[in-house]
Amino acid sequence: SQRVIELAEQLEDHGSLFAALDGTVFVHMVRGECLEAARISDRMLMVARQSGSDVQEMNACMWAMIARHHLGELVIAQRHADACIRLGTPANQTARLTTIFDPVVATLVESSRNLWMMGNTRECVDRTRRAIELAREIRHPDSLSFALAFHGWMHGYREDWETCLRSTGEAIALASEHGLAQTIAWNRCVHGWALAHTGKAADGLVELQSAIEDSLQIFGQVGM
Repeated sequence: SQRVIELAEQLEDHGSLFAALDGTVFVHMVRGECLEAARISDRMLMVARQSGSDVQEMNACMWAMIARHHLGELVIAQRHADACIRLGTPANQTARLTTIFDPVVATLVESSRNLWMMGNTRECVDRTRRAIELAREIRHPDSLSFALAFHGWMHGYREDWETCLRSTGEAIALASEHGLAQTIAWNRCVHGWALAHTGKAADGLVELQSAIEDSLQIFGQVGM
């Protein structure tokens, strides 16, 4: 990725530069290298605004939102989230899918946790519902599996363990079918957490331990 960035800079190829940054930021974010992810997302925003591309700006806003949220900068994260969601339209659904997740789906679900931390529990749950509906509409398994993880997570915070298990159970089946290594690990963590809270502590612990091991194999540190 770094080599592509260097080549794109030499050629002044903004499209290739953005694509390289888009690939690089995900690796840093999943590894929990949040400061570097935030730095790259800021650069992505600059490139997107120079190019005037709504698709690039949506994806840059998504990563900026996720990075700032994980750094605890909740108000800034929410501004990036709202900007991304506003840019999403039915007309750009296909073009904007340039990375692992649809940026609007991912921003809806990531900002749901951001809103929860800011005390807005009603809109938090509504955003996860909207994310699932959109992910089903665009028929993108990784985005849907991601949305279901947060839907389960937010309902777990409300101690609605039945909904939590149902959503993460659907996501685990979907991720298994499509070989989605990252989202299945996250969903199994949330599913194990819910199992433990429904009186199946031993089963929940086994699932959590296994999901953590799966995450470590792919350097997935951010959720730890």
